[in-house]
Amino acid sequence: DYWNYIGWKDKFSKADYTERQRQYAAVFRLNSIYTPQVVINGKKELVGSDQTRLRRAIREELKLKTDYEINVSAKLKEKEISVSYTTSVSDKHFLKIALVQVHAETPVKKGENSGRYLKHINVVRDIQTIDLSKKGDGQTSFSIPADLLASNVKIVAFVQDKDDLKIVAAADAIVE
Repeated sequence: DYWNYIGWKDKFSKADYTERQRQYAAVFRLNSIYTPQVVINGKKELVGSDQTRLRRAIREELKLKTDYEINVSAKLKEKEISVSYTTSVSDKHFLKIALVQVHAETPVKKGENSGRYLKHINVVRDIQTIDLSKKGDGQTSFSIPADLLASNVKIVAFVQDKDDLKIVAAADAIVE
């Protein structure tokens, strides 16, 4: 939400997302946060417009194996999505589960993109943090925002180390 002062408000922004970016800045010892920043598996950060470096870093991470597992499923019940999860991780980790809008468009009325329609993919609309210190399986739910169709959402879940924010397992689910 730190760009909302320049004449238009990003309808997908949230102070919680800015705080998450600040946590990564602390881990990576950055002097400031910036857009477009990409964080890959909580291990590397880079400017998102540097496609060559970004693709190389993603390929490198995809080659790595993990000892951890996570499984997630999601079912639609009226305007709510029920999410079930199981994971094999320890209490040194927490689970993040995100409600993701697959496609979106935003008309921009002011600022440097005035008059344009911005096209978005995989927009986080809500995110929950679950402490895994008690057990690695459970359920949670999300209410679907009024401006969003259930056919345009998916669930993304990932397990992070509590200390260094490195992601050790991830999974996604189509809403059934």
